[in-house]
Amino acid sequence: METFAVLAVLIMTVVRLPGDVTCDRKTILLRGAGATLPSDVYMAWMAGYRSYRYDFVNVQMEYDARGSGYGKQAIANQSYDVEYAGSDSAPTEAEMALNLDVWFFPSMAG
Repeated sequence: METFAVLAVLIMTVVRLPGDVTCDRKTILLRGAGATLPSDVYMAWMAGYRSYRYDFVNVQMEYDARGSGYGKQAIANQSYDVEYAGSDSAPTEAEMALNLDVWFFPSMAG
């Protein structure tokens, strides 16, 4: 009997809520950055979400796939202008303590 090792990567999506979203009456811009693995999935989800919300609001979404560490740094350092980030590592307790207005949740596994 053969044994196979399975490598699973859990992608964490990090969201800063509320109030950091650029918004007017007709358009919302959501900017993200981080892990490269989920980039294609995020792009597909963006198109679907824009289509689903089209009758109510014009949602513009961006994702800059520069790497997991960049995503975590971008969301923690508010000067990077992102509302969400992707990372392949969970936040440390110290990171969570420094960013009380940030929510972490798994968005996909690969």
